[in-house]
Amino acid sequence: MIRYLAYTLAAIFKSKSRLVAENLCLRQQLIVVKPDTVIRWHRKGWKAYWRWRSSRSRGSGRKRIDPELRILIHRMARENPLWGQRRIQAELARLGFKVSARTVARYMRHPYDGLPSPGWRQFLTQHSSEIWACGLSTDPPRFLIHDRDSSFGAAFDRRVESLGAQHPKRMPGSPVDTRPSAPTTNSP
Repeated sequence: MIRYLAYTLAAIFKSKSRLVAENLCLRQQLIVVKPDTVIRWHRKGWKAYWRWRSSRSRGSGRKRIDPELRILIHRMARENPLWGQRRIQAELARLGFKVSARTVARYMRHPYDGLPSPGWRQFLTQHSSEIWACGLSTDPPRFLIHDRDSSFGAAFDRRVESLGAQHPKRMPGSPVDTRPSAPTTNSP
């Protein structure tokens, strides 16, 4: 507060020509430095920062564990599928290896088998018969059937009914059958 008061008093006692010169300098800065310029400077700064961060020596951080211990963790996880990371950590501690549960979790499974994972197009092609989608905002369905999960509460039920869809209640434990039912014909 005292600083602002000092600036105000100094501005009062400045000569008019000095204030005009300062004002011209500030206007010149505004002409040169535009918002796009500031954004460009900001992007360059972040780019330089992350380039510096990623080029730092790899010697920092926690030491990697021995390959033999990695193989042992993977083998214990494969041979005992019900064991979790804490159980494997405890067994390793009994064998004299001091390793954290988080490290055990990292080396328990090797999901990457050398092949890239399939993309969305392949996923959709393989599972297209099981995937259903509808646009509730543009084309409300006549019936909405879902399981009895707690995420579907009273507010969800009210919203579905306000859309005009029928909301049949399902029995607890009954599976949700999403397969289309065969058309029924009443023949004489």
